[in-house]
Amino acid sequence: MNRDQDAEPPEIRGGDRWSGAALALLATYVAFEAFQLPFGTVSQPGPGFFPVLLAVVLFVLAAAIMITARAPGPVIRFAREARDVAALAGALLVVAVFMDRLGFIVCATAAMLLLLRAVARLSWPASAALAAGGALVVFALFTTLGVPLPKGLLLPL
Repeated sequence: MNRDQDAEPPEIRGGDRWSGAALALLATYVAFEAFQLPFGTVSQPGPGFFPVLLAVVLFVLAAAIMITARAPGPVIRFAREARDVAALAGALLVVAVFMDRLGFIVCATAAMLLLLRAVARLSWPASAALAAGGALVVFALFTTLGVPLPKGLLLPL
């Protein structure tokens, strides 16, 4: 096979361009917000110094992703393990965003349900039973030990 046959068409590599653009937008937003904080100097950095520095690094990496998306070559295919990582990230996002509003039991149940379905590939009934039961057991155990967990919708104050 020659090199032209191995290269993927440009439209298949569009995901790299979109993810690079999304990361560049995120970096721009972070930099904008960080510039609202005192910057300081290199010898005495303020609270905005490292967020700006990290935003610049993220922007450079995003630009590299977008530039290399145009280069010919094989496309990286995601394996099942990548989907598992995405499911874990989604579960953590659910917990981080909704824990205070919905409470531990609802968030832990949703996160465990997502992981049991996506990673363990259990049936809906088994996943639901294990997720709800696991969340209740963990909530009871930790509250018995004196750990304050958000009660949320199911257990109002």
